[in-house]
Amino acid sequence: MRTSLVVFGLAVQACSTPALANEAKAIGASAQAAMPMSVSWSVTDQDIVERAKTRRFANDGGTEGWGLEYVSLHSSHKDVLPLANTRLKVHVRHAKLTAWHTVASDTVLGAAVFAGTASRLDRTSAIFPGKTKARYAGMQLAVAQGGNWRLRSEWFFQGGWGGRSLEADAIRMTNGEPPRARGVRATLEVPIADTAATLSLEADVGSRALAPGQAIRHRQQVGLGFTTSF
Repeated sequence: MRTSLVVFGLAVQACSTPALANEAKAIGASAQAAMPMSVSWSVTDQDIVERAKTRRFANDGGTEGWGLEYVSLHSSHKDVLPLANTRLKVHVRHAKLTAWHTVASDTVLGAAVFAGTASRLDRTSAIFPGKTKARYAGMQLAVAQGGNWRLRSEWFFQGGWGGRSLEADAIRMTNGEPPRARGVRATLEVPIADTAATLSLEADVGSRALAPGQAIRHRQQVGLGFTTSF
């Protein structure tokens, strides 16, 4: 046991300490923009998140490196919102560890793991009162070839309503949780030359909740996407 602790201590000392690359706080629309894209959020979450705090550490060696990201999301305090917006409350804690390595002059391999929890509460519900917590996690592998294309594969688990009793799922739906899901997806992204647009092809295989109080159903789908910025 003592030998293991010594080896662990030497390994920690051998790793260079990451530098604080960025720390920021945001409110309103800027806070909603900080919501991690690797997680599926409900429409309710996107509407009520009002405060975000992000902290990023990076250890970049030029051709390789790693980074750590922490995000905290909150709905606003009850006493600073209009009455209509005080019903739902959410608090999210998210952590993500990434690593990258350049294997050629314009090809980069990347890997990431992320996990988090989201606590939600409907303050005014008289029928289904109760605070709920949903966990999520995932692993990602990606390869990018310059600015030509990017291929990403991901395993994910998304906590939420589904697969429980009708009452338990009703409480989670009332609190604004997304449907429960897990699976594997692969995405190919190709930027369109001379524009800010990206064409993507995504394949998704796994399971997803479709109705409260019912078992999680298997699904598979392929989708074509188009995104752009203004």
